[in-house]
Amino acid sequence: MVECPQCGHMNAIVATSCSECATSLGREQLETTMSLLIPGESIEEERVIDLDRLIGETPVIVIVKGRCVGDTYRLDKQELTIGRDVESDVFLDDVTVSRKHAVVAAREDGFIVKDAGSLNGTYLNRVQVEESELRDRDEIQVGRFKMVYLAKKI
Repeated sequence: MVECPQCGHMNAIVATSCSECATSLGREQLETTMSLLIPGESIEEERVIDLDRLIGETPVIVIVKGRCVGDTYRLDKQELTIGRDVESDVFLDDVTVSRKHAVVAAREDGFIVKDAGSLNGTYLNRVQVEESELRDRDEIQVGRFKMVYLAKKI
């Protein structure tokens, strides 16, 4: 988590501006390692995920907030479904997630995230979207879960 110097609000590690007051966090380039708190552990105990290690020949989605911190999903097919339905490719068992919440879909020039008619909406970098192109290290929020999109190695 990153503390806002203006209001003290704790923001996601991938944030470049405060989600509470919009103050710049002075982080133009995101770091390649993330320290993440695992649910159920004390604040002093953190888990470090080396994002660069996860980048390979196939883009991935990594859960960075929620019960499944660290779970990684390779985008090696046309669509990756996200939802509370047990048949979802990314199963997120929480009431804040719709059964069929969102889809990450392949396009000729990359991937998009699109809302699948969810009740609580799908957010990309803290902005609600119906459909939007994904860029390296974009943050996707579905219910209480946050994920980071990591593009493939060039």
